Amino acid sequence: MYKTSLFLVAQGKSIDAETQAVSVFNILEDASAIGFPIVIAPIIIVGFLSREHEDSNAPTFQLQIELNNTLLMQFPMSVQFGDKLRTKTFASMQGLVVPNAGALTFRLKFGNTQLASYEMNVILFPPPSQAPPNVSVTPTESSVAF
Repeated sequence: MYKTSLFLVAQGKSIDAETQAVSVFNILEDASAIGFPIVIAPIIIVGFLSREHEDSNAPTFQLQIELNNTLLMQFPMSVQFGDKLRTKTFASMQGLVVPNAGALTFRLKFGNTQLASYEMNVILFPPPSQAPPNVSVTPTESSVAF
């Protein structure tokens, strides 16, 4: 059975050439907009996966992106474990168009089994309130000693 130990969505990542350690930048928690649609860009989906010996070393998972439980997009993610029982996988998107506010959910599935999900809120900023009336400032004298 496949398992995830980490699944998140961010805007950047870096992999150390010597150690293969992963650094993730700008983890997406919420997105705010003054109008819709908006584009969230870039998007990096990060998954740390494990398998058992009897599982395939080259499975294809499904990545689903939903807004308020409505499917926006779905695509396959082929993963290569090689001879290892653990691996890291990444999916990059130049941008995602979000048509309205709500709960944006990323799901990783294998067949009908959901392995992981990541949810963030897309929030509509309230319209700006009316500007305050003009404020008049009268300069005063001041002295500064050095």
